Amino acid sequence: GRAFSDLIPADLSAQLEAGEAQLAELESKLDALQREADSLKGAIKSSDMAAKAAKEQISAEKAEYKTAKASRDKAAKEAAREQVAAAESAWEAAKQEAATAKYDHKVAKAEVGLLKAEVGLKAAELELKKAQAVEQNGGEIDVSRFEVAVSKAKIDFEQAREKVFMGPERRSMVMSEQEKKVTAYHEAGHAIVAHLLPDYDPVHK
Repeated sequence: GRAFSDLIPADLSAQLEAGEAQLAELESKLDALQREADSLKGAIKSSDMAAKAAKEQISAEKAEYKTAKASRDKAAKEAAREQVAAAESAWEAAKQEAATAKYDHKVAKAEVGLLKAEVGLKAAELELKKAQAVEQNGGEIDVSRFEVAVSKAKIDFEQAREKVFMGPERRSMVMSEQEKKVTAYHEAGHAIVAHLLPDYDPVHK
């Protein structure tokens, strides 16, 4: 029998090649983004260690203050008090830096997930186009298998996009039926108003 590639028209073949080039570009971006996320993971470890060291410094400065206080040397006591305050300030700054590193890593991970899902969707759509062309030109191929793959990829992409825009689903949060109902009415209100306003973004979900 003829090879599947022989059953794809030249014009569609050119489109598919362009699509595959776009896919390769997306995969390159994904690699770069994954490396960035990995480096941010290292920054979390470094900032956590810095926060721990800063906290230990507070204990050391408080011990010095206690010694100065016992000596009844006012100048030494005041200097030690300032050192404690400086150590506490450094600890707060280190904690903030650690929190920022964790947040940046969380965002990067979500963006990696979104781009990965986009790559998966693009690849599935390209394969579906090939399968449809083969079928239309007399090839024996199960197109439904590729349609299922695209449907699944779309769901994965939608979930990844929501994770970026709205954050991960909080499965641990328990809501009563009444709370769910009130929330549903509230969110439906947003959707209705958005749908009725002429210059508003189209309702997505």
